[in-house]
Amino acid sequence: MSRDILPMLLSDYNHPSIILKAQSLTEGKIEVMDKIQSIFNYVRDEIKFGFPPVWDRVRASETIQYGLGYCNTKATLFHALCKAADIQSRIHAGQIDINIMRGIFPSFVFPLMPSAGGHSWIEIHIDGDWRPVDSYINDKGFYFNALEILKKSGREVGYSVSHAKGDSSCEFNFGAKGFVHMGSVVEDQGTWADFSEYMSSDSYLAMTQVQKKIYPLLAGLCNRNIEKIRNQEILAPSRRRYSKNSGNDLLIASAPVMVTSPLLRRAITAAIIAMRWSLNDETNPPLTSPPSIRRSSASTRAVIFNVRSTSIIASARLLSLSFSLLTPEILEVPLQ
Repeated sequence: MSRDILPMLLSDYNHPSIILKAQSLTEGKIEVMDKIQSIFNYVRDEIKFGFPPVWDRVRASETIQYGLGYCNTKATLFHALCKAADIQSRIHAGQIDINIMRGIFPSFVFPLMPSAGGHSWIEIHIDGDWRPVDSYINDKGFYFNALEILKKSGREVGYSVSHAKGDSSCEFNFGAKGFVHMGSVVEDQGTWADFSEYMSSDSYLAMTQVQKKIYPLLAGLCNRNIEKIRNQEILAPSRRRYSKNSGNDLLIASAPVMVTSPLLRRAITAAIIAMRWSLNDETNPPLTSPPSIRRSSASTRAVIFNVRSTSIIASARLLSLSFSLLTPEILEVPLQ
């Protein structure tokens, strides 16, 4: 069964800001390919790669206001501008290996995330064929620095770049020169008239309420990492191997260098312990429990959820503060 349809189109091509932007980008251009390339250049470079304060449910007109976006919100904007310019386009969705965000997401979040996440790109109808493009996702300034770090790391995937299935590119092309994320797509979930249609389907993996509360804090950390890469403040990660022990030391050891400050180490460890407790489901009684136990625990579960929500937000803030005390090189996440 599908989820309820969202009450608006995310690619709001009738919005005045979208109409004006499409007109300015295509004015004086006769060939369709020239119009598409102009839209491509705008979405790639004028909308910097980054994370807005809201996840996925972002209108194209809002992405213009934010001035930044990631795969899904940039695809929504690209789609809206094409429609406003009478260029036939559609959204193609799928699941992408989350390791493509190594070096962007802080290392402590990966054990708390699924192995793949929602992803989308644009397809444009040209000469009777639907042709995919995704090389607009990373702005040019960010892309080349991220690519250099990735190559020095000796890995194929990370820093919002994938070489898993061939060369990557940030140039305007339909795959001949390379894509930027396509090599890490692990599941095809079909084409959609609007990203809101995909979000209303069973294929879409929605955030939990707790994840929604954490997201703005995570977005801030990610955007800081992105800026450091864009400004060449982060170097390629060391190939040094760290010993990995059990329990919470595993997450601490996944940091790019060992944290030597006892106070900072205790703060990070405490935050990880609290976050793990906040996310586990052991306090929920199994469905096989007697009805009386399930009924008596209903109000308790509501209280526990509120406590967990508060705990995980506090944990994320503590982690954010802890990592803000580290140098750019320490903040960098190694590809392990």
